[in-house]
Amino acid sequence: MNSIKRAGITMRRQLGKSLILFFLVLILSSIMAGAIVVTQAIANTEASLLRRIPAITTLVFDWNIIEEFESTMEESEYTSTTSFLDILLQIADFPSVSYYDFSTHHRLHSREINLFLEELNLDRDLNWEWFVSIPEFEVHGVQNSDFIYLQAGIIEMSMGRTFLTEELINSNESFVAIISRELAESNNLTIGSTFFLDNVFWDWNILDENSATYGRFLLTEDAMLIYESYELEVIGIFEIIEEVNMMDDWENETTNHLLQNRIYVPNLMIEHARYFWFITEQELYPEWNEGRSFEDFLDGRLQPVYFVLHDVTYLSEFITEANVLLQPFGWEARDSSDAFSELTNILVYMDWFASIILGVSTGATILVLSLLLMLFLRDRRYEIGVYLAIGEKRRNVLIQILFEVIPISIIAIIFSLMIGTYVGNEISLSMVRTELTPDYHRFRDWTNPVPRELHWFAPDYMPPEEMIELYDVSLTPTTVVLFYGVGMSIILVSTALPVIYVMRLKPKKILL
Repeated sequence: MNSIKRAGITMRRQLGKSLILFFLVLILSSIMAGAIVVTQAIANTEASLLRRIPAITTLVFDWNIIEEFESTMEESEYTSTTSFLDILLQIADFPSVSYYDFSTHHRLHSREINLFLEELNLDRDLNWEWFVSIPEFEVHGVQNSDFIYLQAGIIEMSMGRTFLTEELINSNESFVAIISRELAESNNLTIGSTFFLDNVFWDWNILDENSATYGRFLLTEDAMLIYESYELEVIGIFEIIEEVNMMDDWENETTNHLLQNRIYVPNLMIEHARYFWFITEQELYPEWNEGRSFEDFLDGRLQPVYFVLHDVTYLSEFITEANVLLQPFGWEARDSSDAFSELTNILVYMDWFASIILGVSTGATILVLSLLLMLFLRDRRYEIGVYLAIGEKRRNVLIQILFEVIPISIIAIIFSLMIGTYVGNEISLSMVRTELTPDYHRFRDWTNPVPRELHWFAPDYMPPEEMIELYDVSLTPTTVVLFYGVGMSIILVSTALPVIYVMRLKPKKILL
């Protein structure tokens, strides 16, 4: 009788022991399967989250970054004449960067055109600039003709054109602008129209008097201490395609309204306006800018800065490398991943917990099965001694033992994957639901929020319902094959001790 037939007879005659082995493997493998399911679900969810994050970063300033840098560096260890702009250009040369855009910005005023206010809810307590007698505009400089808001599809040109290269690189007194359809219509502007903006240095004594009288700042002509006027030609009109989507409706309304009233111009015009401001400050208040160059003054206005990467998978490495260069200036690169911070924190904890369960269950399976098989074989020492005494090869005895263990283990592992998948899904999904309460204010990281500059490209938070929908517990064929491979490997390793035991048995000692 060959070894395989003997294995079959033994399993039928020792049904109780076979069932013990089956249920033991089933329970331990189910625990392993559950841990693997959770690990796979975490990997699936992280991939889904990664797809939600745009491959765009911006810069955020924080004085704490400078303090941390200075506390770890001796004064003699760090001396640099490199400007902030030079650092930005170095970062723009990173291989992972597909496109970059940075802006200088300034607030200019107009005694000729008005803000577009039609859709704004004036019943709310608005910022003071909406009530000024001389409207204040956010004039936004751009570095490229296909600037970031156009490239990302936030706006599109509905009339006219974008900036020419010559307009972006040549400084002159003839300035051009791109404005929104709403601003154009409310002021009867079209392509080729011109309007004036004033770069004003205000008399704060008069402004303070206005504030005391009216309860808010009023920018009036008598408060214009020194000013410079610019004539701008409208070369393009844009439509807003994607409105910002933040947690608060009021923020949505006001932020979208800022874009409707924004005026895009080349960066060189803003540099011109900022230089006038810098010179005026030096003349009126020299102590404010003592020892400060215009380049230093302008560096602080290079915001927002955008770096668009080739792929979202480069984000982590890019931010790490960029922050090394940015730290001395107090800036850090940020992406929009903080919108999902609540879910990612849960995933980190679950991944740690699942890893521990997987490691413990794997070790327990090997140890328990090894000891169980050793006990079973000790009860059959006499039977094994007889086989060896009548000339049966040890190899055949080992084959018989493996065929007694492996078929039962395979069946148990097949069922364990189904049980482990169900249990792992229910437990892990329950953990996610428990942690993600409907209180949406938990999901904003108030100490480290998504930068406002990125709100156009991704939401600054994610509702609990969307986070739960992202939790993906589906198994891939690769994971199934991997589980069965690992399970069978553990079974084979568990037979190592019994095999050694059989190989060391001496028939004479057993039978005497």
